[in-house]
Amino acid sequence: MKEKQKREMIKQLQKHKEKTSKDNVIIKSIKITFLLLAVLVSIIYLIYTIKSSSDKVNQVYLITNSSIITGMTIFMALAMTIKKKVLQEALGMITAIIFIVFIGFNIAVSTNKLDLPTQAVLNDFTSTSFNEALIWGTENKIGIEGRYVNSDDIAEGSIIAQDIKPNTLLKNIEKIVFTVSNGPNYDKEVIISNMVGWNIDDALKVIKDNYLNNVTIDFEVNEDITKNVIISQSTSGQIKRNNKIHLVVSLGSIDNLTPIEMVDLKEKSLFDATYYLKSNGVKYELVYEFSNSIKKDMVISQSVKKGLEIDPKTEQITLIISKGKEIVTPDLKTMKVDDIVSWVINNNLKIEFSERYDYQVKLGDIISVNYNKDDVISEGTKVTIVTSKGQLKLKEFNTLNEFRSWATDNNVRYEEEYEYNTSFKSGSIIKFSQDAGTAIDPKVPVTVYVSKGSPVTVPYFVGKSKSSITTTCKNLGLNCSFYYTGYSSTTRDIATKQNVNSGVKVVSGTSIKIGLSSGPAKTFNVYIQDTLFGSTPSQTIANLKSYFNKNCPGVYFTYLAKKSNTGAAAGIIHESSPTKGGYNTFTQGRTYTIWIIE
Repeated sequence: MKEKQKREMIKQLQKHKEKTSKDNVIIKSIKITFLLLAVLVSIIYLIYTIKSSSDKVNQVYLITNSSIITGMTIFMALAMTIKKKVLQEALGMITAIIFIVFIGFNIAVSTNKLDLPTQAVLNDFTSTSFNEALIWGTENKIGIEGRYVNSDDIAEGSIIAQDIKPNTLLKNIEKIVFTVSNGPNYDKEVIISNMVGWNIDDALKVIKDNYLNNVTIDFEVNEDITKNVIISQSTSGQIKRNNKIHLVVSLGSIDNLTPIEMVDLKEKSLFDATYYLKSNGVKYELVYEFSNSIKKDMVISQSVKKGLEIDPKTEQITLIISKGKEIVTPDLKTMKVDDIVSWVINNNLKIEFSERYDYQVKLGDIISVNYNKDDVISEGTKVTIVTSKGQLKLKEFNTLNEFRSWATDNNVRYEEEYEYNTSFKSGSIIKFSQDAGTAIDPKVPVTVYVSKGSPVTVPYFVGKSKSSITTTCKNLGLNCSFYYTGYSSTTRDIATKQNVNSGVKVVSGTSIKIGLSSGPAKTFNVYIQDTLFGSTPSQTIANLKSYFNKNCPGVYFTYLAKKSNTGAAAGIIHESSPTKGGYNTFTQGRTYTIWIIE
């Protein structure tokens, strides 16, 4: 009995062991499946990051981060699947180290302790000098174009806007167009009050606030008007900012003209310097000279030095005014664009670029400039450079209008040749005189061959009925219209004429006019009775028209009012009328004349 129990116990233990082993295999399979899935997902994530981060500023960070995650996942999977305990522990330790590196790496980056390289991006140039943008473009080999607009708020030469958003990757940019301030619009109209009687200081504020740039202020002695009060004003009301305004201001009594201690006018503007002298009654002379150090229209020097007295009644001062730097234009056509930009910046000039296709000038080279070698120009002058976009090449076009628009935009000469073609519907392009991709020679026009569609041969319509012709025209795609040629022996609505001869080939939709017979003329016997006569010619004519329209359709009448030779009453038929009263016979298609006594 004990032996039997022992065997039963062993049997139960074996069953339990088999079940446990089976459960362990299932759990192990699930574990391996999830580990493999984790490794696969991390590898996919790494591949995705590498491909998608090419347009990201922090590309290095993203790829490094995903690489660490992938490595950590792989070592964790190996540690959990390898049976050798020593190797398992080693892999687990490596996984922990990678995890620590991952956490440390992200902390270092987020706290700016680790400065990873990033891809270059576009700066925000708004409110900065256009010259700075030109220098930056040269250094980064990016095309720069400036489009100048007027602005009251943005200083002249400063950038208002850019056509590409800041932080765009530089590797994706070939050219940037900047909107640059050209200063106030002096053609703009403003309303200026009549300032006579104002203090000149108040007038100066109006001049400044309205950007008036053509104002002349003169001072004169006036015994009756207080000093610095405006005596006269040449223009007021609605004017342009650059319209000339002349203000005359009182110097007060002549006794006010006393010697003054001269101030330093060097580097003052011409307006400010002359205003100071005029307001103190000092006469002056202007002499203009070039200067490499003093800006245009600024004072270089003065004949009466600072601190010396000058008597406005007897003395005069001479001001030397800068014409700006004497800039002699080099041969810009032979220079590289980068060198031209540097020359423009160094000489405080403006520059404007434009591009166009050119058959002979290669891509990037200069086609033209607006100043020739040895031309003398001053500071602030705009230099316009036209560079080549290379040869213009013929493209593929879907429609004739698309080609016409492209040719117009690019000043391409072209000719259109129309021909019948069964393979291309009417208006479609069949071919060009040259292949797509061929460079356009401006001396040789491009010929575009356009389909007129399948030709339609005009049938012989004469002798056919209107209904038959209508059906034929509809089937052939012709636009047929009808008119009546008059009465004849031919049956009504039978064709007698056509304006396009039979056998002629035309395009679908061509208009053809077809003349139809009105049929044989009818004859009407009518009686013109006295009751149709009125007391005036107009009444009689109206009555006759109504009568004939009803009783003689298709017959034409003309009416004339004439005086009677016998003194008969007005409104009846004239005694000499070609058509008499009483019985008459009228035929369709003919015209009869009736005289009415006036």
